[in-house]
Amino acid sequence: MPVPTAELAAAAGPIARGIRLTQPALTLGIALVLVLWQADTLDAPATAVWTVRAAALVIIAGSLSAFDDPAAPQIAAVPVALSWRAAPRILFAVVVVTIPVAALASLAHLPVGAMVLEAGALLAVATGACLLLAGTGILEPSTPVAVGLLMAPAALVLLPDELALLVPPGPDWGEAHGRWAILLGLGILTAILALSDPARPTPRGWHRN
Repeated sequence: MPVPTAELAAAAGPIARGIRLTQPALTLGIALVLVLWQADTLDAPATAVWTVRAAALVIIAGSLSAFDDPAAPQIAAVPVALSWRAAPRILFAVVVVTIPVAALASLAHLPVGAMVLEAGALLAVATGACLLLAGTGILEPSTPVAVGLLMAPAALVLLPDELALLVPPGPDWGEAHGRWAILLGLGILTAILALSDPARPTPRGWHRN
């Protein structure tokens, strides 16, 4: 399907102005303070992994503000597909999360790809949740999703060993990250479904074509 260039350009301004920078900047600062506070844990992978995971969780929670769209009612009449409107927000969240997490993992001498995979999986699930809520007309879905995200570790630690995700570096590391990859796929699938359902009513949310 051809991209409606003129319409997309008309919507670009409101979309850009709708992406809030305060929350990501604040949570990046909190994550940095957390890492500095726990700097002594970065010497050993077994302890560093928990510090990096905690920092990543905070960063992801802040990045979700990209999906708050107070300008949605104003640009709802512009004939641009929801997927094109959401793309800049998704890209912004991915950049805000992956670059700092990769840097922290490198600093802690942890496998960068594995830590980015974990963060990416959580971000994908949270993104899908935000898009689903936005599709129901909720203009600021980041708050409930961020609260759920920050509570997620309490549930993840209760998973049985065969489904464990939060494992330290060791013999179970590879298998756990196979499960992280599945979670990433499920999150991406959820986001795709949220962006491609033309029948979902959006009285206050993003317009769907």
